[in-house]
Amino acid sequence: MSQSTWKDNRLARLYKSGERISGPPAGRLIEQAGLLKIPLERPLVIFDNACGTGIVASLLYETLPERNKEDMTLVCGDISSVMVGATQDRIETNDWEGAKAQVVDGMKTGFPDNHFTHVLTNFGVMLMPEPLDALAECLRILQPGGTCALSTWQTIGWIPDVQAAVATIQGAPPFPDADAFAGAMIKGAWHDTRFVETSLKHAGFEDVVVNHSRHVANMGNSEEHADLFSGMLPNILVGSKAWTKDDLEKYGKLLGPALANFYKERDGEAKDVKFEMVALITTARKPAFSERL
Repeated sequence: MSQSTWKDNRLARLYKSGERISGPPAGRLIEQAGLLKIPLERPLVIFDNACGTGIVASLLYETLPERNKEDMTLVCGDISSVMVGATQDRIETNDWEGAKAQVVDGMKTGFPDNHFTHVLTNFGVMLMPEPLDALAECLRILQPGGTCALSTWQTIGWIPDVQAAVATIQGAPPFPDADAFAGAMIKGAWHDTRFVETSLKHAGFEDVVVNHSRHVANMGNSEEHADLFSGMLPNILVGSKAWTKDDLEKYGKLLGPALANFYKERDGEAKDVKFEMVALITTARKPAFSERL
């Protein structure tokens, strides 16, 4: 997405709704990173990378044993000042002790070497302009023996639905299929288990573990979902080069109604919108002793 997109004040509202999609994998990410275990080897110093509206932070404070939260330090960082503001509001509203939010570029964080015990990135690395640079930065800022945990999408269940809905808009260019969409929006095959594992190892990590996380996202009624999701679709369509700005001006206002009508005709008026999402949950460890330290 463009830098101007990250400054759009509507984005935080859209991403908050999107936590119905990103939330369950975030919980798995925390668990696989070993953060629920007792006792921990050292006090937690966590970087929530590409924090969005703070779903990872929320789950950390909700699910971690009290003993693990004692003396925990959490930095929530995002390239978007809008996201950072939303997360900071959440921190203050919930009195999350030890947490703060700040603008951070995940590829060049500015944090000191060997600082964090854990770097958690929930669906962020794959969307950065240079994902491998982001992995190198994770390695640099982790303490020796520290954990890198990240999630990436393998299956995006809403794509076939949006394809079908856009196809009902007469004259509108089609929405890309999953492969074309990923190729346009993401640098690298982050849906592929072998690619993810190899990328982490090449970055200098060891003990790489990749697991699948499958869940059905319930997005609420068709009108509610169409209203929110159609606000994100213009950026997706232009960002993936499926539509031009002229296409967006001509057909953009039809996206919400088309999506709502598609779900109503397929599922009926009373049913909630649901689709399956499959994520790869990956954890890896920075070597305790390395030339890169």
